Amino acid sequence: MRCTVVGRRIFAARLDAPAGVDVLDWRDRDDLSHTPIDVPENVGTGLLFLMDELGLVFAAPDFVVDHDRKWRFVGDLNPTVNGPGLRRCGQRSPAHWPTN
Repeated sequence: MRCTVVGRRIFAARLDAPAGVDVLDWRDRDDLSHTPIDVPENVGTGLLFLMDELGLVFAAPDFVVDHDRKWRFVGDLNPTVNGPGLRRCGQRSPAHWPTN
């Protein structure tokens, strides 16, 4: 699962590989489907608490959902936008944008 937190809003998508394909690292694949999903309340509450504690307004944390349907945090908030356009323009990451 990939979540995107912007301010106080959380967006999430389930990433699925095509049938018969085992994927351990989805970052280099362009054949995955993306399905919008709801974030469990306890996960959303925890994410917003962590964002507040770290003073972030943007992050893109990843999760794995186990066989018991428990969301397991992968351990990286991905608080920057990676992309040549952003770097070329010398813009600061959204993680450091003002909140007001």
